[in-house]
Amino acid sequence: MCKITNFLGNNWYFCELKIDINMDVSYILNDYVTLILLILFAIATLWLCVYYGVIFLKIGRHGRTKKDLKAQLERQKSGRSEDSLPGVSVVLVAQNEGKYLRENLVYLLEQDYPNYEVVVVDYKSTDDTKFILQVCSQNYPNLRSVAMQEDVNMFHGRKLPLSIGIRSAKNDLILLIESDTKPTGFNWIREMVGNYSHKDTKIVLGYCGIAKQKGLLNMMEQYDNICFSAYYLSRALRGKATTGTGRNLSYKKKFFFSQGAFTKHYTEEFGADDLFVNQNADSANTAVCFAPEARVEMEAKKTLKQWHLRRKQRESTFKLHPVLEKVERMTYPLVVLAFYAFMVLLLVKGFPWYFVAGGVAVKMAWQIICFWQLGSQFDVKAVAWLSPLMEIYFWFANTILRISTLHR
Repeated sequence: MCKITNFLGNNWYFCELKIDINMDVSYILNDYVTLILLILFAIATLWLCVYYGVIFLKIGRHGRTKKDLKAQLERQKSGRSEDSLPGVSVVLVAQNEGKYLRENLVYLLEQDYPNYEVVVVDYKSTDDTKFILQVCSQNYPNLRSVAMQEDVNMFHGRKLPLSIGIRSAKNDLILLIESDTKPTGFNWIREMVGNYSHKDTKIVLGYCGIAKQKGLLNMMEQYDNICFSAYYLSRALRGKATTGTGRNLSYKKKFFFSQGAFTKHYTEEFGADDLFVNQNADSANTAVCFAPEARVEMEAKKTLKQWHLRRKQRESTFKLHPVLEKVERMTYPLVVLAFYAFMVLLLVKGFPWYFVAGGVAVKMAWQIICFWQLGSQFDVKAVAWLSPLMEIYFWFANTILRISTLHR
């Protein structure tokens, strides 16, 4: 107890707080269990930091360094003339999605590109889709619609109508999008097909964002989307393309049909984009487009149930991916589990909490930095601050989701 007398003669009493921090942890050399836990905790921390750097930071910095910007400027200067640009066919399927066509079709029909068409497959619609397409075609000669009122039993989902749309396209370069998605700029076609400069390129992967809204649900959607996007774009940059999104994907028509189109996985309802890329993309024939004007944006889901359904559809084909890819993709959640498990076990064993807290602080600080760069790339910086908490939530959510899709 300390006593201090002020100039008025009043006595103030204070409790003297002593924190004894013992920096000597040499005792763990004789405690093999604690030593092993400490080593495993350090390995998990290091692995996660490397993962954040390779996947999130690398994608976040891609195309934004001085070297990348200089190379991009040189490509623009040596670009093709308007007359030499190849013809492009934008293909999408609409099934009772007149609402989205009214909002988004104009963004496709007003693109700044000299030679392209928009092919919309009206797939068994009973709403005003047909009427909207008829009205738009009167003002836009580059719009073509293909009506499809019958289905084929062996095909599921949108694979058959999408195949018909691609076969109906008059150009070899196909650019896919969906009716609830729109380009963020009017140079979308130009930027995407500009990646076919190499003669061996057959597939171009693009990025699809989610419309920003207020609320926690939208923040979770944004986090989940950039994590998924960073993963598949990173693999593509490393020559191991694993998937893509049919909302912003391009490939050559001849290549599509020469590879059997969707016949290899026609029994699966989903995966028209995912499985085709997974089975046919390689380091030589796949390019990635990061240009800001090559991005598209899809509608955000309004309820947790709707969002969960979208995620379930995306994960439903995971079981068909190669074994080595499954192992690689499942390693990250396993290491996250190990990190927190070893953290708790060290504290239970009585290891000094400040050392454990230091390791956690380093991991989280680096994680936020990497996500900040990733968010800067895709214009969703806000998710960086919540990334450590989001990581824990999605560990549970993704584990449950993948287990549920394996038993379909």
